[in-house]
Amino acid sequence: MQKYWAGDGSFISAYGTSAALPHYEAEEDNCLVIGRGAPYLTDSGKQYLDCTIDKTRTVHFGMPTKEHKRAFTRVLQAHIAIDALRTNLDGIVRHHLWKDGMNFGHGPGHGIGSFGVVHESSTGITGHVVTNEPGFYDEGNLGCRIESAIVAVKKKARHSFETFFESPGWYDGKYQAEQEGIPV
Repeated sequence: MQKYWAGDGSFISAYGTSAALPHYEAEEDNCLVIGRGAPYLTDSGKQYLDCTIDKTRTVHFGMPTKEHKRAFTRVLQAHIAIDALRTNLDGIVRHHLWKDGMNFGHGPGHGIGSFGVVHESSTGITGHVVTNEPGFYDEGNLGCRIESAIVAVKKKARHSFETFFESPGWYDGKYQAEQEGIPV
């Protein structure tokens, strides 16, 4: 941690309907108390002298509804799909949401710059760090996003990605989805 500088200046802490706003900013008149009835989304980053980190997770502190599980399952499938990269990254990532009539209104990720620049153009150049951040936002109802920093690596004549951090885990996605009747 010798090169740690500070937070990256952007932090989102959103519960329930607030999580349905991709760039929610808490203000006195729109804050909700975190409870057990809806998803909680946190988006934060750290600034180091030689890199910027950006990460989002969505969790549930109670029993998620079938709708919450469906949204999280599709976003998680989209998050994992990036490893299938060959061409058309955007379509590969969105495919799992499209199967359920879902989508998100931002790019599937962005490049991470150094010192102070958390968002920059994405590239697939070996060694470049980008984010993988699919989401789903049903304004006034719920929001879900999973974001991880990943690095482009060369694998057997194609580019792929490796994660820097742990895989997101709300529940055993495939098993739980099958138990809930959500096609995987």
